[in-house]
Order: sequence, then structure tokens, then C-alpha cells
Amino acid sequence: MIKKLVLLNIVSVLLLTVAGSASAQTLFRNKKMYGPVPGMSININIGFIDGPDASHLFEHLDYWAEQQNGFESFNKISTSPYIQAGYEYRIAPQFFLTTKLNFSYLKTESRGNYVKNTTIDLLIYRKLEIYLLSLDFGFKHYLSKPMPRTVCPYFGVGLSPVLPMVR
Repeated sequence: MIKKLVLLNIVSVLLLTVAGSASAQTLFRNKKMYGPVPGMSININIGFIDGPDASHLFEHLDYWAEQQNGFESFNKISTSPYIQAGYEYRIAPQFFLTTKLNFSYLKTESRGNYVKNTTIDLLIYRKLEIYLLSLDFGFKHYLSKPMPRTVCPYFGVGLSPVLPMVR
């Protein structure tokens, strides 16, 4: 009777050990994840970006105006609205695929004076509008496992095609 109980306990322990090791999750297998970083996330960012320095462009346009016997002065590109929508997918505890869609609207105005011949004096008012649309694709790797209340450094690589539209 004791031999049967010992044998039953050994078989039970072996079955539980085998079942535990067989159910262990591999690194890139679908699994439930708990913790501070979700398996999938969607984020939306809305804000403002400071206008870029376009002095080289403005100098070129002013030079063109001088060649036409006039001048042109542009205002700086003002602070502009910006929106970003992103999606992250966790493929393993420390690996993420990311994608983001970005849009910003930049604008400036100018006033100029052009003299055609000696009798026609043209006052010109221009508005320069720039729409920037980009789509980012990336891969992130956290150097340490993300934990609550800790700094989790990561590095990433990606590709970002940009479609500028100027009017």
C-alpha cells in the first residue's frame, strides 16, 4: 500500500512538472501579458509645434523680388497645430512594432513691392501654407523588462516617409 502511495505521489509530481513546463510561454507566442505595458495601445497626441526656421527660403524669395526691382518681407512661420495618432503592438515582453500618422499645418505671410517698368507699382500680399503628412513605421526594443515605477530605456529603428504639400 505504501509503495502504491509513493508511486502515485511520484507520478503526480512528474505530471504536474511536465504540465507546468509544457505550458511555459515561448518568447514570440501569443500570450496574456500583465503589467505596466499593454499588449496593444492606441494613442492620440494633439498640440502645437514651434515654427521651423525658413530663413534660407525667405532670403531666396527676397532675392528674386530684388531682381524684379522690388522687395519682399516674410513673417516667421508661426506656432502651428499638430496631431499624431499612433498604434503599438507588443510582439514579446521587450519588443514592440509601432506605427504613427502625423499631420501639421504651417503658414506664414509676406508683403512685397514690385516695380514693373516705371509706371506700374505692384503691392503683393502672399500667404504660404505647408501641410506635412508623415507615416512612421518602427520597431522598439526595451533594454530592461518594463516594470511599474521604473525607468525603462529602449532603442528603436524605423522609416518615416513624408508628404509635404505647399500652397
